[in-house]
Formats: sequence, C-alpha cells, structure tokens
Amino acid sequence: MVDDVAVTYPRRARALRWEPVRVRVVAGRRHRDRGAAALSPSTGDRPDEEPGAGSRPPAADGAPDGSGDASPMRRRARRARAKGRERRDQVRERTKERTELVRERTRERTEQVRERTEEVRDRAMERTEHVRERTRELTEPARMTVYRLFGIDRSGPPPIETLAGQPLRVWTIPNVVGLIRLAFIPVFLVLALRTDEGTDLVPALVFFAIAASDYLDGFLARLTGQYSRFGTLLDPLTDRALIVAGGVVCWHFDLLPREALAILVVREAYTTDAARRALKKDVRLGVNWWGRLAVWPLMSGLFAALVGVGWPAKVAVVIGVAMAIMATIRYERDGRRQLRERAAAEATAATDAHAGPAG
Repeated sequence: MVDDVAVTYPRRARALRWEPVRVRVVAGRRHRDRGAAALSPSTGDRPDEEPGAGSRPPAADGAPDGSGDASPMRRRARRARAKGRERRDQVRERTKERTELVRERTRERTEQVRERTEEVRDRAMERTEHVRERTRELTEPARMTVYRLFGIDRSGPPPIETLAGQPLRVWTIPNVVGLIRLAFIPVFLVLALRTDEGTDLVPALVFFAIAASDYLDGFLARLTGQYSRFGTLLDPLTDRALIVAGGVVCWHFDLLPREALAILVVREAYTTDAARRALKKDVRLGVNWWGRLAVWPLMSGLFAALVGVGWPAKVAVVIGVAMAIMATIRYERDGRRQLRERAAAEATAATDAHAGPAG
C-alpha cells in the first residue's frame, strides 16, 4: 500500500514503521464486525443497535479499505513532483539565459578583436607603403643634367651611397681630393705663421687652392658617380678646419675683427660637436642653403684678409658669420624635429603593440 506512493525516504520510513499498527487496527475492526454478525446473523447488527450501525461506511473516492489515509500522501507527492518540475524548468531557463548572455558577450569581444586587428593591419600597411615610397624616392637615380652636374640643381634625393649605414668607400677619386685638401691645411698654417704680417702671397694661394677644391671634389663625385659615405663626412670637416685655420692666422696678425673671429670659431666648434651628436643618434643633417651660401663670404673674406685687403674682407666675414649662425640655427631645428618625430613614431608603435595583445 505504501509502496505505491512515491514519497521521499523519511516519509516512506515513517509509513513503513506505522504499517503494522494499521494492519492490527484493521484486523481488530474486522474481528469485531464478524462478532457482531455472529450475534445477529440476519442483519449483522447488535440487538441493541440499529440495523447497519456497526457496518463500515464505504471508502471515499473509491479507495480500498485501510488506504484512506494514503490520499494526503499522494497529494503531497504530486505537489512535490510539480514543484520539482517547476524548479527544473526555472534552472533550465536560467541556464539558457546565462548561456545566451555568455555567447553574446563572446561574440561582441570577438568583433572588437577583429576590428582592432583590422585597424592594426591597416596602419601597418600604410606605414609599409610610406616606407616603400620613401625608399623609392631615395633610391631612384636622379637624372643628370648640366645644373645637377655643376651643383646648381639640388632638388633630387641624396644618393643612396651617402646615407647612414652605407659603406665608407674611402678610396675614390673625390675622397682622394678631399684628403689632399685636408693634408694641405697644416702646410698653410706653417707658411702663414712664418710670415711677418700674414699677408704673403704663397700662404694666401695655398688657402685659395684648398678653398676652391671644395667645389672640385663634389663636381668629380657627380661626374663619376663615385658617391660615398666617407666623402659626406670628410668634406664638411675639411671646410671647418680650413675656416678655423684662416681665423687663427687672421687673429694672430690682427687682420680681421677678433669679435667676429671668436664667434666664427665658437660656431664651427659647436657645429662640429652637433654633427658628432647627430651621427651618434642617427640623425641626418643635410646642408641647408644658409650653410652653402655662408661658405662664399667666409672664404672670400679670409682670402681677402690674407692678401691685405682691408674693409671688404671685414664686411664679407661679418656677413658670412651671420649666415653661418642662421645655418646653425636651422641645423638645430631640423635635428630636434627629427628626434621628436622619431619619439612620436616609437610611442605610437609601442601603443599599438600593447593594444594588440590586450584586445
């Protein structure tokens, strides 16, 4: 009787414990009914009771004898099963909602990662294209014309052999000319300092030959195509050494204003140190037009002072010093601009590299 009811283990245990008691109660009732029937065989009732008073009423809801008290248990079992189904449905719905939420978040993050990856790829392609265009501009050979040959047209890109990182290539025809110029500077100093007034013709001609050959080595490099990294470093060094040597001679014999000569020597020393620092930081400082034009009044003024010309030499040197200072200012600005651009590019690359793995 109890086994037909699906109840939990504690309830079932209690039902099984009370089952013998119920069986004895039912057996007693049946024994009593049989005794009553023996006293009154016709009706089964006691003589002092009304007919049918001792008979057992029919079980409610069609339940068999002794099973009337199991109906509440069935109802409780049904309610328990209904609550279990409701809870399972709720758990299933919550699990489905959480699964959909996780799937949606995963889809959104995947889309974000894809968008960031595409942005990084586009930036990398743009930078690659920019580098390719810049390399093409630098490596494209400039068409040689008369103006280029004589150094008048300097609009084209610098030769690739003169860029940083290229081999020095010391032994070329233009470099031999540059080394000869550099070797004759001590000769000029010795000849000029041995004179009485510093205005002799021989040291002045040596100075003129060294200054004029500055144009010769560049012309030979353009004519023969023997560009080199060593030539780009040697040529400005020789020019500054020659200017300092001429300034020393003019200072010694008081041929030019010493204030202008002091400013000139300080400028040349600062420019040389700036060029050294630029090479150390891999910064390319091309010769600007102020520097190109300043060579002519400086060399002309020093040569005029060495041959004994007075005020024209002073005017030319003052103009040359002013132009040289302007050229130094331009060098400094260009170097600082290149360093800022490089720092900004490195910061952008580091930000992209950090955002890529984080995304």
